[in-house]
Amino acid sequence: MTTLDSCDTLYLDAVHYDHEENTLTIVTTEGISSNIECDVKLGDKILPIRAKPIKVTDKSKRYSINFSSVLSHFVMNDFYQNLLGPDDIFTGKNLLVLEKNGFIDFIAHATLIPQILDANEVGYYCLITASAQFFVCAEITPKVTLL
Repeated sequence: MTTLDSCDTLYLDAVHYDHEENTLTIVTTEGISSNIECDVKLGDKILPIRAKPIKVTDKSKRYSINFSSVLSHFVMNDFYQNLLGPDDIFTGKNLLVLEKNGFIDFIAHATLIPQILDANEVGYYCLITASAQFFVCAEITPKVTLL
């Protein structure tokens, strides 16, 4: 569990991949849930549900999530699609440590990573933001820094 898991949601601010250093850095801003429920609108329609808006406020924190020794990464740039399945096994809320997932299956069957490194030498992670999901296979546990 990381400090990110206490956030209601994360908004994506920036992504930087350094191919020479083999690092992936993702900067996010915390979205804080309102205490007041309101109608949910889609265009001109009011949907039959109510929700608490999530907004960036003066209390929102910014974080840098740094993945080092990145072996593979995949970005799903669509928050309407969830790449986590009902049979997936993971811990965490916004920064997940994956134990069983389609991304792990892909790494195992479609890359050379299992031939180069033992399974206990790599970690599988998923960072969930409001607009994208980042799946990362790395040799080092990601470092979360409050900015």
